Amino acid sequence: MNKLKKLILCILILIFSLQIKVFAENNSNYTFDFVESKQIDLKEKNVEIKGQIPVINKFKNNIFEKQVNQKINNLVKQRLDFFALEKIQNVSASYKIKANKNIISILLYFSLPEKINYLETINFNIQTCNFLSIKNILGANAIDIINKIIKDNTIKSPEKYNINFLGINNEYENFYVNGDEVNIFFNPYELAPGIKNIETFQIKISDIKNKFVSKKNYYLVKPYDVKMIGIREICEAFDFKISFNQTNNFVQVLDDNLSVLAFINKNFYIKNKEMPKTLENQVIIKNDRSYAPISFFQKYLGLFYSIDENGNITFSKYNPVEKNRFKNKFF
Repeated sequence: MNKLKKLILCILILIFSLQIKVFAENNSNYTFDFVESKQIDLKEKNVEIKGQIPVINKFKNNIFEKQVNQKINNLVKQRLDFFALEKIQNVSASYKIKANKNIISILLYFSLPEKINYLETINFNIQTCNFLSIKNILGANAIDIINKIIKDNTIKSPEKYNINFLGINNEYENFYVNGDEVNIFFNPYELAPGIKNIETFQIKISDIKNKFVSKKNYYLVKPYDVKMIGIREICEAFDFKISFNQTNNFVQVLDDNLSVLAFINKNFYIKNKEMPKTLENQVIIKNDRSYAPISFFQKYLGLFYSIDENGNITFSKYNPVEKNRFKNKFF
């Protein structure tokens, strides 16, 4: 009887362990079986870098596999040159792998004895086999959104951050994904002289919503070729509440504690209880649709926008807080 109990117990443990394994495989983005560890002991220019770096292997695309490995080696070499200039002699190397769906981020850490860390990253799509920029992940307005987030956070602590920080540009590569987050980071002393370690800002991918507007879906008004965009099209894409007041001839846009009035055929705009202001053009009705100048969506609705080389427009909204119901209606 005891033997039978032990046998049953062993079978149950085996089944349970198999279930855990299957569950883990089903709920993991990747097993990262294409990554191997490589021990390095690099000595050049009075600098020694010891530790482990990743090597990409068994990719479906051999050419891209070589490109990723070359980029890893180049980053190690660049850091070695940097440490040589800084007269830093002993550095430990390590790495981590992060992911979101098809996006893979390789994090290369370089640690100093003083417990100061430097980080370099490589981001690519495992399916399409191409390197990724921040815009590839967050959309066309990613740089403007990120710079606003950084500015809003750093301005609160002028004693800590460099108030002359000008923001990142399109070539900025210091970022990595981790699930639904994109992490923008700055190495020691990059953001401010007094910050001796890595400073990171997190942005949820799901907090950014983008709306593409083709050039053929808006029109220009003279004499300055002001871009006139359909109000309802944009408002509905970003969950603004919109209504038309026929008595007073204005469009009202609501969102949480925001209320905006845009008067038809009058260059007259009111936000909440602020004084009325003008824009580069008035709201116009065309084919039973209301159109506002492109600046309306940025200045009054808080949207970001960019225009590509073909004249197409991408609007974006960054909303890190869960939307509440409309609590206040100012008009």
